[in-house]
This record gives sequence, structure tokens and C-alpha cells, in this order.
Amino acid sequence: PRVRLEEGRPPLSVVVQPATEDGSAGRQQELDVSRLAKLMPVAPQGDLDSVREELRFLQVAMRSHAVAVQGLVAKGRRVVCPRGGLVDCEETSLRHGRQLWMGYLANLEVIDDPLRVGGMRCSLSLNYSASVGLPEMSAIDLLAHLLAEDWCRGQSRQRQEGFRWFQNSLWRTGERWPQELTDKLMQTLNSEMGLRKLRVKCDYFGYERRFVVLGAGTKPAWGQTFWYEPEQRNVSVAEYFKTKWGKELYCSGLPCLELTKRGNFVPMELVTVLGAEHNLTVGKLRPEYQSEVSRKTTVPPDQRKKNIQDIIANDGLGPRLALQQKGVELATSMLKVDGHCLQAPTLLGDRGQAVTPGNYANNFHCVAPPDYSVPWGLWCFTRDAPRDLWGLAAEVK
Repeated sequence: PRVRLEEGRPPLSVVVQPATEDGSAGRQQELDVSRLAKLMPVAPQGDLDSVREELRFLQVAMRSHAVAVQGLVAKGRRVVCPRGGLVDCEETSLRHGRQLWMGYLANLEVIDDPLRVGGMRCSLSLNYSASVGLPEMSAIDLLAHLLAEDWCRGQSRQRQEGFRWFQNSLWRTGERWPQELTDKLMQTLNSEMGLRKLRVKCDYFGYERRFVVLGAGTKPAWGQTFWYEPEQRNVSVAEYFKTKWGKELYCSGLPCLELTKRGNFVPMELVTVLGAEHNLTVGKLRPEYQSEVSRKTTVPPDQRKKNIQDIIANDGLGPRLALQQKGVELATSMLKVDGHCLQAPTLLGDRGQAVTPGNYANNFHCVAPPDYSVPWGLWCFTRDAPRDLWGLAAEVK
């Protein structure tokens, strides 16, 4: 096949040969996914391993359909909807220009039949999940988001208004260094909450190239100089891009971004932040986002159940259509299974006897209150030694 690389690069001819142990040409593997759509007899673990290829094939089919047909983003087994649809648009904005992207984690597995009719059944485990992402935008627009956030001081309703104002102002900067770019804001730009480690692209070469941001310079493009070997002299970044690449800078007063390697300074107006999966944060989030994401995504069990069922029923977002195309039907209702109920916790005294708190527990004084509000409390029963309580409070903080 002929594979096209980045725009402007010549096509590359590739010959693909199957790798086999005996050196033969090999053959295409045949899979029968229909047996996953019906009840299977109880089988030992060795027999269940025989359907792993079918499960893996369907997992890939779901992710490929989500990306190629539904226009979603896939990262591992997580599918993310970056354009909204799973959450109100007003609820997507987070700090530092990031956005809350909802999605789901889908995993196919063979489990004991919960209907108790004997045998094994293929089950789809789907969970509602949240990720933090960045839409594709100019690096200047991301800077406008950071400035607007600092200006509105947490007032989310004014953030979008401030963004439009700073966006218009930054693109008209000219050779002037914006007074809003204080030392504090430059520290944010050079941190992972700003631009550091972001994946970006540039196309001033005539084709697209991708980089990773190392940080932002402390000088404007017209004042950021480097040694230019062909001319044996120091030139500014603005002069270099005008003479070498024919790029007349409109915002030469803004700082440059250092891309991939030290000393590789590129004007901010020529840098575009990549969107979709390229700057997607999943799993454990930074503290700056975790509390806000938790607040926006914590819903009652009935609402979470409805969200999961809505995803399955929506052929534009969920995996049902992808499985149907492979001959596997997916029910839109959940099966009820027996849960495991834990016993109520019991307070034990010094001799292992149960202790029942009296009315004194309704009146207490916090000796080491936190300097922020939390919706929970920690009870501590100690002797009359204050140092024990103070020691526990220090560990908790």
C-alpha cells in the first residue's frame, strides 16, 4: 500500500508481510463471534481462553467505530466525547482553558450467567467516566483563556466574556509586551497547568510537524535572539522567521515557545495546540481539576444508571451499533445481580466490647478545625491526653 505522510512530504511505499514462525505466507484468522451472543456451557478457564481473540476483536471494533464513524476520541478502553452531548456545555469549562469531557469505559468479558439458568454469558461492563481535555486552538487563544481566568477571579459567567476581550487584544499586540503577562502568569505558562508538556503542531514548513512544549521564553519574539550559523551573527526570532520562512509576525511582542529541544524558539502565533486525544488527561487528575470534576460528575445512583443506559441507547455515542454490525446484539437494560451487604461498623472499647455512643456525641468541639469546608467529619475517641488528639490532627492535615 501507499501511505501518505504529513502534508508536503512524498508518499512512502510500504510492503507488509505477515510474520510467521515457519516463514510461510500465513493465512487470515477466522473468528466466530456469534458464540459470544448466546449462552455458553460452564467451562474451565482453559476453554474460556479460546474466546479471548473474539473478545479482543470486538473491543477493537468498538473503539474503531467510535473514532472513525462517531467522531469520538479513544484512549485505551476509554471513549471520550469532546464535543459535548453527554453533559451540558455550560458545565464543561475548567481551569487553565481545560474542559470536562464525559465518556465511558467499556470492557467485554465472559462471566457466570446472572440469570441462574446455567452456563456462561458475554457481558459488557460500561461505566460513566470523566476526563480533562483541550480542544484544538491557537496557543494565543489558550493564553487568552489563562488571562481571562485570572481576570474574572473564579466567576465562571464572566470567563467567556473575558476570553473574547483578551483574545482580541492579544492578536493585536504588535511589538508591545502585554502588561497582563506578569511574572506570576509567566510561571503558570511554564508549568503543566499552562503550556508545558502540551503537544502542539506548526505548519510554517509547508507541512505539519508536531512538537512538545518545554516552556515559554521571557522575551518577545523581536527581542529573543540566537546565533544564526549561516550568517555568522545573532538574529532575533522575528527576523529569522521573516527571512527564512517568509512569515511576517503580527504579534512579535508576545513570548516565544520552546519546542521539543532547548533553544528551538517559535513565535506563539505560529503554534497550534493539538486537541482530541493528544492532550487528554485520564485516570488520576491534578488537584486543580479533581475537586471540580468530582463536583460536576457526582450524581445519584439512579441518574448514573440512566446516563449509562442513555449511552447504550444512543447509536451516535454508544457501542451498540458497532456490536450489531459484528452480529452481537446489546440489551439496553441492566441485569439485576445479588450484591454483597456489609455489616454495620461497631465501635470497640479497650477490652474489645462494643461501645454505643450516647447523646454526648451530639455536642462536640473541634480542637483543630481545617481552614476550608468539607462535607465530612472524622470522629476520634481518645483518652484525656490532648497530645494524642493533636498528633492525629497533625497527621490528617
